[in-house]
Amino acid sequence: MYTFGKTILLVVACIFIFACQNNQVRELPVDHPILGKWEVIDAKRVPFDVDSFCDGLNIGTIFFFHRNYAFVIYNESTKACNIRQLFWLDTIKHLTKPEKEEIETRLVIWEYDVGISLTIEKLTDSIMELSSDQFRQYYIGDVKRDSVDQSNFSNINKITLAKLKDGG
Repeated sequence: MYTFGKTILLVVACIFIFACQNNQVRELPVDHPILGKWEVIDAKRVPFDVDSFCDGLNIGTIFFFHRNYAFVIYNESTKACNIRQLFWLDTIKHLTKPEKEEIETRLVIWEYDVGISLTIEKLTDSIMELSSDQFRQYYIGDVKRDSVDQSNFSNINKITLAKLKDGG
């Protein structure tokens, strides 16, 4: 009986040690183009929002993407307007024709229990273009979004950002 107890203790200790060793923090590579500070230089619809923490984002808003997947928004202030958010990049493959495959990259901004998904239309070392097909109760003029042609939505909520030289 004493040997059985030692065996169980040894197995539990091995599992614990193995789990701790594999629990490393994942980070993006240092040279990933999304990392750093990005300033909104154009938006098809202002004010806009990409989360519920920061209302009324506008031209000049700063998005800061960290290696550890932390995401911070600065809106007309040096103080962050969002609270502990994470982001990740997701790749989706679409088969448009049997022989053709389109790859779409999405930026997902996590907010407590929901992810807001933005399509990365363009990402270089200096420019990022985002568009969204997720809308809250937005109105276009006096017309509610449900009665508007859906094909115009990507143009309405397209955001262009420029990477700041002191991009962090």
